[in-house]
Parts: sequence; C-alpha cells; structure tokens
Amino acid sequence: MDNREMEPSKENKEKLAPFQALIVLSKAWREHPLTTKEWKPKLSVDSKMSVLAAGKMFMDGLAGKIIFSGGKTAGPGNPSEAEAMKDYLEVKFPEIPERAIIVEGGSVDTFDQAEKTLHILNKYGLTKVALLTVGYQLPRAEKIFRKAGINIEEGFVSEDQLKTRSSHYRSFVRKWLHSKRHFKKEVEEFLLRSMLFIDTEGKALRTVTKKLRYGNKANDGIDKKTT
Repeated sequence: MDNREMEPSKENKEKLAPFQALIVLSKAWREHPLTTKEWKPKLSVDSKMSVLAAGKMFMDGLAGKIIFSGGKTAGPGNPSEAEAMKDYLEVKFPEIPERAIIVEGGSVDTFDQAEKTLHILNKYGLTKVALLTVGYQLPRAEKIFRKAGINIEEGFVSEDQLKTRSSHYRSFVRKWLHSKRHFKKEVEEFLLRSMLFIDTEGKALRTVTKKLRYGNKANDGIDKKTT
C-alpha cells in the first residue's frame, strides 16, 4: 500500500486537531486614517505576528479552523481588520484551505469580539477552542472571552509562537519587545486591566479603548519592513 494512502486527509487532520478552532484577535492598523494622509489598509506589526503564528499553528495541526476577529475600525468604507488578516494569511500560507478560515469582521472592541465570536462558535458547533494574540493583550482578552461564556482551553502568545519559525523572527521579536510601540501598548493594557476590576461590564472600558485606538499612531519604533 502507498504510504500516502495511509496518511490522514487534510479534512481528517483538521478534525483530529486538539483545538476545533483558534480565535485570533487583531490589533489595529499600521497607521490610522485619522492620523495618516492617503491612508492604505496595512496591518499593524502586532496583527501580522498573530497571522503568522496562526498559520504556523494550523500547519502544525493544532487547530482545525482559524477565526480572525476584528472589525472595521478604520471606518465603514474600509475593510475590516479580520478581512485584512485573512488576506495576509492567504499570501503567507496559500496552502491553508478557504474552508478552514472564518472571519468575524463586525466587532469594535475586545468585548464585542468576544460576543460576536461566541455567536460564530455556537453557529458552527465549536467547543474546543484556543485564543491567540500578542502577549500584552492576552490576559485581559482571556478574561473577557471567558466572561462572555467562551471556554478558552488555552491561550497562546503570538510572539512566542513566531520565535520558533526562524532566527529571523527570533531577532525581530526581540527588537519588537524593546520598541516604543510595545512599551506604549503594555502601559495601555495595564490601565485597561486595572479598570476591568472596577468596570466589570466594560462600559467605561469600551470608551477608553476607542480613545486609545484613535489617539495613537501605530508602529512607533518598529521597522515597517519587518514581516
């Protein structure tokens, strides 16, 4: 018998994956249209890292589906962050089948991402799920998603997954971790996590998140050519 006949098909590999779905959160654009002339929809370095990490995890057989979550934060006339992540994945991992990718492109913040992702999980009957995002966001995101009723079996840090790809990415992650952008994001997330203890329903947090998003220029201290 041909050894290839004994190997599981791509569909079976997806079914045998430890996680039925990997939820991947977006982290804004490289620059925001309110702060950039002649704006073009380019993903932030943070989001690109999450896409690359998601592709690697899927190819390693860890997840049967990838759910990209992130709305039209640049306005209704522009693509959603989730759509842009899907497009980037298809460029970097063209071998990943279309059926394995789900896009949640209607959310405006992390609370909304959790609520809309829960609807998708219920629709497709997905119960064994993992969460993937950059390290500074993961603790708060896990808490919000679990509070929304999603049983996150494991949370993964995008940059940790990315470091295993090559020495190039290990070097890039080290640079990113020491960048002005990363420091700024860590401070923002510390404030957001602190507020979550008081504002458990996220009403004030949603307002603050939007203010932080629209008030900052992305990519401070990061080489735009990386990834």
